[in-house]
Amino acid sequence: IILNCQSSGEKSYRLSVKVGNTLGTTVDIIGKLEAFDEIKVGMGMSTKMMPPPELFEFEQFLNSSLPELRKMIVSEGGDLILSGATSELIA
Repeated sequence: IILNCQSSGEKSYRLSVKVGNTLGTTVDIIGKLEAFDEIKVGMGMSTKMMPPPELFEFEQFLNSSLPELRKMIVSEGGDLILSGATSELIA
């Protein structure tokens, strides 16, 4: 699994995740939530190939979770943490 996050402006990022397919979206910082940046995740896009069976459920999880992420932070250890109401991604 490959995660790529690149700046596309002062408070905007392009996020892509390669599982079986490549999932892509934009992430905009819109404010602060305690120590986290409050984020808005844009409409996602994905290639539409059938992933290998062992990756199918995880890819479905990402497809449903990415649009619901609401905050992010880079930890002291350098991990990118993206959180939503029912999911958290750490890279």
